[in-house]
Amino acid sequence: MERVTIRAIHTPEEHREAVDVIRRIMEIVEPDEADLAMLETLAILVERYEERTFGIEQPTAVQAIRFRMDQMDLNQTTLAALIGFPKSRISDLLNSKRPPSLEMIRALHEKLDIPSDILIGRTAGTTAS
Repeated sequence: MERVTIRAIHTPEEHREAVDVIRRIMEIVEPDEADLAMLETLAILVERYEERTFGIEQPTAVQAIRFRMDQMDLNQTTLAALIGFPKSRISDLLNSKRPPSLEMIRALHEKLDIPSDILIGRTAGTTAS
């Protein structure tokens, strides 16, 4: 593949060009080492540009729990049974009346595979420090 000048991405046009080069490299059946190095570098640059430009805020603990409950087709009763906490505690958590305890964070992390930093980060109506 032809070589391109690799530099920081600052504009939507540069972003489109970098994504196009990534697409072309991905279509190569047997990319060589230089192609793979260019792919890796461009992917990092594109990711950094997209984080700056389109930054997506992490979900609150409640948002993450509700999302996983939906994905796993769980209701409050089945979630309570799964993680071993009373349904009333689940209700308080989901209604932002009470933050998750350390034990609940551990159980949610282990059973729902929610990253612990999201569970301890912020709850509805608060921001991370």
